[in-house]
Order: sequence, then C-alpha cells, then structure tokens
Amino acid sequence: MSRRHKTLATLKCGLRCSLGSFSRRDFITLTLAVLPVPFFSFVESGPNRKPTVTNRVYFDISVGNEYLGRMVFDLYGRDAPETVSTFLQFLKGVHNKDRTKDLNLSDQKLVEEEEEDLIYSEEPFVSYDFSLFYRCSPGILLEGGKIPNLRLTSVGDTTFYDIGGALIAANPQVETNSLKHTERGLLTRKRLQFGPEFGITLAGHPELDVSHTVFGKLEQGYEVLEAIESLPVLVDSNRREGKTLSSKLFDWQRNLFLTIGRDVFHDKRADEIYPNKLLRRVAVISSGML
Repeated sequence: MSRRHKTLATLKCGLRCSLGSFSRRDFITLTLAVLPVPFFSFVESGPNRKPTVTNRVYFDISVGNEYLGRMVFDLYGRDAPETVSTFLQFLKGVHNKDRTKDLNLSDQKLVEEEEEDLIYSEEPFVSYDFSLFYRCSPGILLEGGKIPNLRLTSVGDTTFYDIGGALIAANPQVETNSLKHTERGLLTRKRLQFGPEFGITLAGHPELDVSHTVFGKLEQGYEVLEAIESLPVLVDSNRREGKTLSSKLFDWQRNLFLTIGRDVFHDKRADEIYPNKLLRRVAVISSGML
C-alpha cells in the first residue's frame, strides 16, 4: 500500500472513531501522516539537537621552539556552511593563482598591469600553517588564526587580503545559527569579520551568542588548550589597583618577554600592544584534514 493510501485510510479511521474511542496511538499516527515536512525540520533545529559533524581537522601547536601537541576539531558544515567553507579555505591554503578570483571588472583593471609579472605557484599562498594564537581572554576566549603579513586593504568598494602586494577578494561572514556558546572548546567566529581569525571558548559564555557564530568543537587536545591558557598574557596595568609584589613581578616578566621578542627574535608582535595578548609565540606548525 502506498503512503498516500495509508494516509487516507488513517484519516478515514480517525473520522469513524468517536472522541471516546480515539486512542493516543491513533492520534500520533494521524499527526505524523498530515504534518508537513518543514515542521520536522524546525523541530530538529532546536537547542537540544546535536550538530552534524561534516569535517575533522587538526592543528599541530608549538610554543616558542617546542612542540606542544595536537588539537583536533570537528566542524559543523550543515549548521555553518559559509563559516566552515572559509575556515577550510585557509586550512587547505589560498593559492596565488586565486589572486584575482571574485574581482569585479573595475577592480581587476586596477591590478591587471601587474598580472604579467606574477609567477604562479602550486604551493599554498597563505594558510593556517604558521598562523598564530595571539590573544587569551581568561575564562572567555582563546583567539587564533592570525596569519603573519596578511593584512586587509580596500580597492574601491571591495575589501581584499593583501600579502606581498597580491590581492585576494575577502568577504565578511554574517552567518547565524541556533548553536549556543554553552561550553568549553567550541570553535567560534565573530560575525561581520574579515580575515581568517577564529576563537575557542574557554567556558560557557552566553554573551558571545550576540556577536559570534559557533561552527565546530575541539574533540582532542584539551591538554593543549589548557597549556596555552596558562601562558602569561599582557594585562592592562591601569586596571589593577595598587602595585603588589606579584604585580611588579608580572610587569617585569611582561617587559622581559616583549624585549626578547623584539630585540632577539625580531618578532613584530612585540610592537603590538593590546590587552590579553599572549606573551609567548604560540604557532600552528602544521594543519590538515583527517
């Protein structure tokens, strides 16, 4: 018997039944037969639904010159397709042969004079390999995905990634979904943000629901996350009341790290001062799909 015939038979059965003899089973059968498919799509997208894992990726992490460990992430490509697509783009590597991809005609004219001098390479142009975790806000968010020498620039009304004078079109992510920042280890990205940066939650933090989109979760490597979280960060001394011995020691340690980074390792990050900046170089030394 076809589904249509089953539905009609169920409806007839329901109409024949009196209110007193209409069982719970009959009611459920009738409801399942007549409710539209979109209703069940809505139910499945509720807050208790477990996100579908579409991709699994890894980052191998170092602190300074020492290997720290591997972080493995599950990505939710069905819940955040645009955000996951951007993340995978930088994981796999943007090639310089993609330099003028997605440019409109007027923008392309601005760079076409340089096009003849461009030597294309099959090697990734920019990627998460050698990107940095750069900020740790205690109990809130660890921020990473910062690619050295990658900056944003505008040509006309279009924003581009600019690295070494080569331009690649950049688009902000405005994607939203029903996933909430309820626990530690969630991958998240700030909405309306250009660039490859992302964050990992350090605890449940509902305030992030307003500005960020969850697109994955850390599955392996929580000990790596804890080790990064324990590293010293730059604290705004103006927010501290008084100068205790411990705060003076911290200031000395901070200045030491900044001096070594600037003068010994020639790390340009030492000249970038912002709250909660990591004072050790935390880098992705390799990344890929699993």
